[in-house]
Amino acid sequence: MESDDVLKSSQGYKRISANTVIIREGVLDGGHMYIILSGDAEVYKDFGGSGQIMISELTKGDFFGEMSLFLNKERSATVVASTDMTVFELTKENARDFFIKSPDVTYRVMQVLCKRINDLNNIYVNYTSRVYSKHGETGVSGLFPADHKSYVLPDGKKDVSILFSKEFNCPICKGVFNFPIARKYRLRKESTDYDMRTVFAGINLTHYYAVSCPQCLFSAPANVFEKASNRKANEIIKKGRELKERVNPDLDAASADGIFTRLYLALEFMPLGYRKRDTIAHTAQCWLNIGWLYRDCGDASMEQFAIKHALAAHLELYSRVDLDGERLQRVCMVIGELSYKTGDILNAGRYFFEAKTNKEGTAQLSDMADDRLRELKDKKSRPVPA
Repeated sequence: MESDDVLKSSQGYKRISANTVIIREGVLDGGHMYIILSGDAEVYKDFGGSGQIMISELTKGDFFGEMSLFLNKERSATVVASTDMTVFELTKENARDFFIKSPDVTYRVMQVLCKRINDLNNIYVNYTSRVYSKHGETGVSGLFPADHKSYVLPDGKKDVSILFSKEFNCPICKGVFNFPIARKYRLRKESTDYDMRTVFAGINLTHYYAVSCPQCLFSAPANVFEKASNRKANEIIKKGRELKERVNPDLDAASADGIFTRLYLALEFMPLGYRKRDTIAHTAQCWLNIGWLYRDCGDASMEQFAIKHALAAHLELYSRVDLDGERLQRVCMVIGELSYKTGDILNAGRYFFEAKTNKEGTAQLSDMADDRLRELKDKKSRPVPA
């Protein structure tokens, strides 16, 4: 970092007293960026409000406010001095000259920004590396992850009148087959979980989420199965032949093995049958269903495995696909909940807050997000046992 003496002699050098609000969330204030020379600060969402949560801490060498400076955006959070501080304030007027004359600071800023980009890239790399594929040969049928077992679904009341047998036309091999689908008008909603799983009376829709063609094994969510592109039909058919040598052909809708098989097959085939943005969305939902199914089968360890993949997939969805309204709100709720379940409380608070304050979303989801924020706040305020 540039010598403090050089910065102290510059016009942007400032002293800030403890407990001072330096920037405030939601304000478009002209875009000043701050480099911390000494002291500490705390970053808050909903500062002073009922959902207030501290999302990070800053110290010497850190900087904040760069999004407002470079992109002229509203402040995304409130930053408060937790101790007496000295900072260097960059404005639109002095930033260019400052960065030219201060190569050490410029390098530090670029280093931090590149790290943030690299962290995002790592999320995508970890996801696309397909951990379950790497370990497939030691797992069940070479399709599932190594610690996947053979499962039996718990007994539950199933209302068969909700289902009807629908005829599907495979867009890849042109085969025709039947698969049970829920009659939407017969569904009776009981509740919605924080991870956006809707519970219906008499049926578990996870069992019928993915469809597989018994001839070529092409698999995808039932609601988009027939919309798949056949542009890579030859590649899909070849892959299906290879998988048939390793996959149990039992695709019974009522068995846990059949449901898991269809879901994992969908993960294999969707990148070949759909556009990138559609694959991202379908894959994120598919991993959620896999996690829910492991939960239903009582395997907490494999549920965590699926949760981590679902979180990575939803972060990719959030970052790479244009979302708005209720869809964005739902994705933020899922990311918040999955972050919470993996112990990442700070990120959970960030995304719950975004879901809560989404003005284009629904009041129900805003209330659910607010409930979670209150729980996080209570959890942070509880004393640690001696």
